[in-house]
Amino acid sequence: MKDTGCQLQKIILYHPNAAWLASILASIDASHQVKIEPLRDNAAPYMVVMIDTPTGVKELRSVMA
Repeated sequence: MKDTGCQLQKIILYHPNAAWLASILASIDASHQVKIEPLRDNAAPYMVVMIDTPTGVKELRSVMA
């Protein structure tokens, strides 16, 4: 791929069962790649990805229900 000057800065997963998700990520040795934030039990999970671009940091969010 062509280098566009963009770099992944951070991935944050928001989930009502944060401990379960953390254990799943640990089982595939990916827990160091994302931050997990707990949500209340009936909240819809979502994620935020931050990317450093030549024009500054851009934030991408999944749709929140």
